[in-house]
Amino acid sequence: YILDGFMESAGGGAADIVRIMVTHPIFTTHPRQFELLTDLVRRMEIDGLVYLGWMPRISAPEKARALFGPLNIPLMSLGKFQEGIPSVYQNGYKQIATLLDHACITHQLKKIVFVHPIWEDDRIEGFRDYMKKRNLYDPNYEITGKALGDANTANMIKRSQGVVRIIFDERNLDVEAIISLYSHEAACLMDRLLERGMHPPEDIILMCWEDVETSRYHDIPITALYYPFKELGFLACENMIKILRGEDVPAATEVPGRLMIRSSCGCRMHALNLVDAFPDQPHPPADGPSPETAAADDAGAGLSATETNTIKNALLEAISARSDKAFVSVIKRMLYRLRLDVLGVHSFQEAVLTLRNDLYARFQKDTTASTVSEALWFKVMLLIQGKLEQIFGKQEVTTFEQSWNIVNMSQFIITSFKIDLILDSLSAFLKELHINCWLYLLKPGWKNWDDLELKYAFREGTVLNVGPEETSFDHFQKLLFWKQPQQLIFTHLLHIRDELIGAIFFEAGPLIERIYEDISIQLSSSIKSAVVLENLEIANQKLAELDNLKNDFIANITHDFRSPLMIILNNTDLGLKYDASQDPQIIRKRYQVILEASLKLKHTIDRLLDVAKMDNQGIKIHICEIPLTVWLENIVEFYKTATSNSGITIGFQLPSTDINDFFSDPEKLEEILNNVISNAFKFIDPEKGEIRIELQDSPSTIRIVVADNGIGIPKEKLETIFQRFEQVSNDKRISYKGTGIGLAFSRQLTHYLKGRIWAESDGPDRGSRFILELPKGKSHWRREDMDEPVYFGGAGQDKRRDFTRMIQAELNRDELCETAVMITKPNKENEFDHLKALILIVEDNARIRDIEVEYLRKAGYHNFILTADGGQAIEAAFAHHPDIVLCDFHLPTMN
Repeated sequence: YILDGFMESAGGGAADIVRIMVTHPIFTTHPRQFELLTDLVRRMEIDGLVYLGWMPRISAPEKARALFGPLNIPLMSLGKFQEGIPSVYQNGYKQIATLLDHACITHQLKKIVFVHPIWEDDRIEGFRDYMKKRNLYDPNYEITGKALGDANTANMIKRSQGVVRIIFDERNLDVEAIISLYSHEAACLMDRLLERGMHPPEDIILMCWEDVETSRYHDIPITALYYPFKELGFLACENMIKILRGEDVPAATEVPGRLMIRSSCGCRMHALNLVDAFPDQPHPPADGPSPETAAADDAGAGLSATETNTIKNALLEAISARSDKAFVSVIKRMLYRLRLDVLGVHSFQEAVLTLRNDLYARFQKDTTASTVSEALWFKVMLLIQGKLEQIFGKQEVTTFEQSWNIVNMSQFIITSFKIDLILDSLSAFLKELHINCWLYLLKPGWKNWDDLELKYAFREGTVLNVGPEETSFDHFQKLLFWKQPQQLIFTHLLHIRDELIGAIFFEAGPLIERIYEDISIQLSSSIKSAVVLENLEIANQKLAELDNLKNDFIANITHDFRSPLMIILNNTDLGLKYDASQDPQIIRKRYQVILEASLKLKHTIDRLLDVAKMDNQGIKIHICEIPLTVWLENIVEFYKTATSNSGITIGFQLPSTDINDFFSDPEKLEEILNNVISNAFKFIDPEKGEIRIELQDSPSTIRIVVADNGIGIPKEKLETIFQRFEQVSNDKRISYKGTGIGLAFSRQLTHYLKGRIWAESDGPDRGSRFILELPKGKSHWRREDMDEPVYFGGAGQDKRRDFTRMIQAELNRDELCETAVMITKPNKENEFDHLKALILIVEDNARIRDIEVEYLRKAGYHNFILTADGGQAIEAAFAHHPDIVLCDFHLPTMN
């Protein structure tokens, strides 16, 4: 309306109008929207600026000057007077008296509740001063923003609930009238009052500021003060054009409103007073419609016999009593029950005209009665036309409000970027409009409707908690068709161009059908964006995890190279320096240590080369028939021999019959088992560890199960341990255990052998099971893969020998269970010989620990405390007070 006024003025002044849209702070706004738009005004070389002076950001003249002053153009405040700036406004302090005059003088009311606006303004003082002059002021009858608390919001449904709660539940006020400063709030208050069984205007009068379609076309039209939006716009534009022409304008231009009297205060419809059937009778305010009576009478279109008699009797009584009050009330009640039913109103009109024709002959001989009856029938036609106008206006308002709600919902949905936030925004919208909704999304890799899965269900204002068994599309009929006798369901596909996302089902509510389609299109785009963003976040997370794994792998592989190299280099150095005169047994032991370290280094290098070779060009397999029972017995005996000097026991269980018709690559199969077994050795107790190997037979496959009583595997790592560089355990209590590529390599080998491998565990400290499953027969192998039977000798025996040494080196780690104290020549009291210093060595690798001690002894030191982890080191430091600590960086328990 303001813009209409501007255009009407600008048309005469030949001025260009640029409307700058600023988002109200009750909605989502850009934090610098005013600064950005002001800069835009400067760049557009605008000549003059009219702004809404009631906006909180510029509600004071000093605020407006600070923001707009640098533009150096004429300014004008519209809607609020601002000192020192030309203003065109409605004086709220004065105009509130217009509403109060009608309540206090026309209706003789005294107990009036006044609801404050969201932001305080001069209307509040206007109300207080008016009521004080009449000795009617009571602060309990003011509903302030502070009293409303969280309900002091632009959500008028929430505000109206808060107002009614304060009036009737908290303060228990005796109220004759309520004045609201928002028409939409007044409409919501009308609904809240009816919910409590209070019927305006009989039980309470309702009035509001700012007359618009919402108040004009409500079921009970609301008496309101007309706010001159268009006039304000026209005069603001007129004054700005005058300023630009160099003419003077008033500092303040007040534009008055006017009272629009309607049914909510109990006054008669103005047009009815113009049709006066009884000119010599006064016309007191007529009763409004009675919703209670209307609700009880559920008649259909047209008139029933009872209704016909009611109208006829009311007409005769009006003629006889020379008063139309009761007759008009009867017609109003009948029209009220029709709500927004246009066809029903037309049928009612036809039925009334038929009744009028039937009664016409009865009054033909009585001229006075005939004239009065025709005037009364004319009033009925006026009421019917008013009802039709109300219905069409209400539909227009509803359409506008629905469009506004769609805009608000879209703003939140489009900017949410997460499905949960999208659905939260959708819930708020559906709840306000009383719509039920079911949202199904397609699973990844979908094929048909069976792959639809319920993502969201909203019914009767609440998000439903649907059990997992009801999310499948098989149950959608039970969810959708949940009530009797009849439902209307709107179905829309969710898709982006030709990509189908899912489907949404609406139980038809008050919206027009096109808006359901708009919602579906918005949801399609938003859900797709959210899914893409979620996938990107997952991909980024995986990249970050891979980066961390890469860093861990580099650290681990460096350790796997450096530790054995250190052992080799330092033992060689010690041997060259001191072994010329050493006992042969000491020399032999040194060579044994060098050999073990060399084998470990070779094993690490071989594994890396195997992985690289497999990635680059694959591996060649040699398939032959394997007598699996005998072959596996041989492997198990080899493992038992390798662990004979440890406390580990290895159990073995075979099926009752021999397994025939099994074809595979024996060398690759043994390598898989070696990786699994060596992995078990790392994580079991060398003194009481148990490993159980079981061979299982079935018609089409065989299984080899390797179980242990070690540290176990967390449920979330049962799959990830087969990924490269992943460790079975990152537990700080466990010493460093390799590069994390052994199990990944085993899975790749298993894939080459047409099988699969997986892990099972009951959790930490509950042991683990590795299951290797391979197919029987040879139909799945290519002819070029087949080879002659291979039996281990030569190179195969060399591999077993190396593997045996690796296992024995792993089991003979000589880890310290308790702190070792080796003090031979301590310093006496007041003696400070540095060679007698007490040295604390913290190192979990026994070979490196031996090297450190040997070097120090060769240098003349005598006193050592040996610990294998950080926890032991802390205890030893407090117990023995060493003079110096030599500490490894990678340690179990504590770094």
